[in-house]
Amino acid sequence: MITKSDIKLENIIFIAPGGHHCLGLQQNGNVLAWGCNAYGQSTVPANVSRITAVCAGRCHSLALTHDGRVIAWGCNRFGQTSIPDPPGDVVMITAGRHHSLALRSNGSVFAWGQNKFGQCSVPEDLANTVKVSAGEYYSVALKSDGTVVTWGNTSNIRLGSVRA
Repeated sequence: MITKSDIKLENIIFIAPGGHHCLGLQQNGNVLAWGCNAYGQSTVPANVSRITAVCAGRCHSLALTHDGRVIAWGCNRFGQTSIPDPPGDVVMITAGRHHSLALRSNGSVFAWGQNKFGQCSVPEDLANTVKVSAGEYYSVALKSDGTVVTWGNTSNIRLGSVRA
């Protein structure tokens, strides 16, 4: 297990908590990781550099490179580190419990990992997306017109409880 004394937590501009680990993005684009490493989720691969964003799932980690590529490491029990046909035009990444989403520069979304509840089954008519987010077993997209689209296990999400 990596402890705070094992790494220098300096020049951090963003942190991403996972299920049992954390990622930190430094100003220079390097990634730091600490916490549980049972699946290698806290062992940052050597090819991870010039990173613009990081996110962490329960036991997997993601990084977005400066040129729009996604790098994943950690547990792959549900395919959460096996990025399908990864394009080089990704502008945003997010990780749920055992799945992940990526937003392309053209506003389209792709997902991979566990799909037990349909959380990776991106709606066919989903276009013009500007933000994505992954919950434990569901996914959310914000479209350019302000519309919010959810899919997966959304049984506990009640729009009536949204407060502006």
